[in-house]
Amino acid sequence: MVVGFEKTPHYVLKHGALVHQPSIAICEVGAEAKAIFGFSDKPEYDRFLVDSTEGLTPYPLVRIFLQDQLAQADKTLRLVILDPIAFDASEWKAATFETVLESIQSRSESVKATHRLVRQDSSESYRVEALGL
Repeated sequence: MVVGFEKTPHYVLKHGALVHQPSIAICEVGAEAKAIFGFSDKPEYDRFLVDSTEGLTPYPLVRIFLQDQLAQADKTLRLVILDPIAFDASEWKAATFETVLESIQSRSESVKATHRLVRQDSSESYRVEALGL
């Protein structure tokens, strides 16, 4: 795998009917940001869910979902966290919905990480930073 690239996600985490999202406190790229957890395959989300008691389930990440989200007229930065290892990680790599959608449509095995989410001290919230790759 090339540096700066991660496996293309094919699953998201859902809590009931809703997509599970971490709390984002600050977005240094000057926009509101939302993120979802994305996984490339079953072993990756199994590892992530090992300590979970929330009843989260994997759900296929489909083009229609990404397209519908991107069609919204707001200025929200939408990110997919790429194969996170744990709920309490100090940092996660992420890619924009656009980048992930392009990767899925082209059937690429990898996607370029465009952002990182950094855990705020003594908080469960994350700060979003653009990666200069």
